[in-house]
Amino acid sequence: MKGEKRRNYDSSRFKEAYMKVIKDNWSVYKASKEYGIPWSTLRRHIATHGGESFDLPKLGRPFTLDSDLESVQAGKDHQFNDAKRKAGPYWWWSFKERYGLSLRTPEKLAACRAVTANRQNIDDFYKKLLDVVIELDILQKPERIYNCDQTGVTFVVKPSQIVTQTGKKVI
Repeated sequence: MKGEKRRNYDSSRFKEAYMKVIKDNWSVYKASKEYGIPWSTLRRHIATHGGESFDLPKLGRPFTLDSDLESVQAGKDHQFNDAKRKAGPYWWWSFKERYGLSLRTPEKLAACRAVTANRQNIDDFYKKLLDVVIELDILQKPERIYNCDQTGVTFVVKPSQIVTQTGKKVI
């Protein structure tokens, strides 16, 4: 049963398709393709309701806290790991699919650099750097320049993964 796709449309779209067939004389096939509803489902509802208004039943039993507590007390299996106290991989995967989410690693960028990175500040930095280089006469003695990038010292912490909207370019 896992992975099986069932009812991937909502009630409002179904009602719109139903009304197009009943009131606007659309064909069942055209409405099913336009609104992404199975042809047989739409045809069956039109045949059984014949133009009357109706509400689609919700799939499954409605959620109540009492029913969940009954399940726990009865010892029914669930998809959550008791030892790790977290959801299973299938639940996590289906949750991400339902809500259009993905697990991403943000770019490494120090907060102070992100705030101050504009044209005026960058130009000011290079002007001050040139003044220091001229004052210390470093252009004539390049061996006095020490490249800190090669020391392995990092000023940016490696970010952990975050959950974000699928398709987002910059995080």
